[in-house]
Amino acid sequence: MKRTLKTQTKELKPISHSIKKHIAISLAVLMLSLIFVPIGSVNAESLTNEGISGFTEFTTIYGDLNNDLRVNALDYALMKSLLLDNTGKYIKTADVNGDNELNVLDLSLMKQFLLGSILRFPVGNTFVDTENGSIIYVEQNKSFEITLEENGSTGYQWFYSISDISALNLISEENLIYTSPELDGAPIQKIWTFEALEPGTYTLTFEYKRPWQQGIAPIEIVECTIIVSSSDENVINVTTNEPFSISMQEGGIVGFTSTCKISDESVLLVSEELDDFRPEIADWLYSRIYTFIATEPGQYKIVFTQRPFETKIVYTVNVK
Repeated sequence: MKRTLKTQTKELKPISHSIKKHIAISLAVLMLSLIFVPIGSVNAESLTNEGISGFTEFTTIYGDLNNDLRVNALDYALMKSLLLDNTGKYIKTADVNGDNELNVLDLSLMKQFLLGSILRFPVGNTFVDTENGSIIYVEQNKSFEITLEENGSTGYQWFYSISDISALNLISEENLIYTSPELDGAPIQKIWTFEALEPGTYTLTFEYKRPWQQGIAPIEIVECTIIVSSSDENVINVTTNEPFSISMQEGGIVGFTSTCKISDESVLLVSEELDDFRPEIADWLYSRIYTFIATEPGQYKIVFTQRPFETKIVYTVNVK
C-alpha cells in the first residue's frame, strides 16, 4: 500500500505543476484584458442607475481622436493627416475650439495643449448650462437635453428627480472632458438626454451636492418645467420673434373658407397670402397661408375655423 501511494504521489507532482502554470498564464491574460478594455462607453445594463433600462453612459475626451482615452502625439498626427487629406471629415473630439469645423486652428491648439502651453481647450467655453426656471417644450416620444457643469474633484455631483417617473426616461449621460489631467479641480460638462413618454407638464429637478452629506442643502438647484405635447397634436416650437406659417385649404366644390383666433396678443398675425389661387376656376382648391410672430415666450393657442362645416383646428405654439 505504501509503495502504491508513493507512485501516485510522484505521478501527481507534474500534473500539479502544470495546473499552477496554466492558472498563472490565465491570470496574466485576464489582467492584460482588464488593462486594455475600453471604458469610454459603458452600457447601463451592467450598471445600476436608478433602475433605468437601456441607459448608456459614455465619456468624450476632446483631443482624443483615436479613442484610446488619452491625448498624445498620435492624436496630433491623426488630426494633421485629416487636414492634409482635405476630405472634409468632421470628428467631434478634433473640434477643440468648438467652431464646428476641423481646421488649422484646432491643430495649433492641439500642439499648445501637448506642449503644456494651455491646460484646457477653448471648446469648454462654448457649452451653455441649462438655466434654473427653464421651460422645455417637447413632443411625445421625442428627446431633449439638460447640460450642466460638474466638478467631481470637489465631491459635488448632480442628482436629478422627476415629478412623475413614468413620464420621462433617461436615455444617456455624456461626460465631456476638455482639460488636461494635470489641471487640479478641472470641471467637466455633463449632458443628460431624456425621452418624453407621456403628454403633460412635469418638473425635472437637479441638485448639486455631495452624496455623503446627508441633511445638508444642495449648493445649487436647477429646476426645469417640461411640457410634453401629444404626438397627434398640431404643435409649433419657435423662438421669440421667429416668423412661422400655417397653411389652410380653401375653395373647392363646397367653397371652404377659414378664419383664425389667437389666444394672446403676444402672437401677431403678420400676413395672409393665397397660394395657387385661380379665381377663374370656381371649384379650385387652394391654400391660404397665415404668417405669425410671437413677441413673448410662452405657450399660446391659435384656433382656425373652417366653414361651412364650422370645423375647428387648434395649433399649440410653444415660444422660447
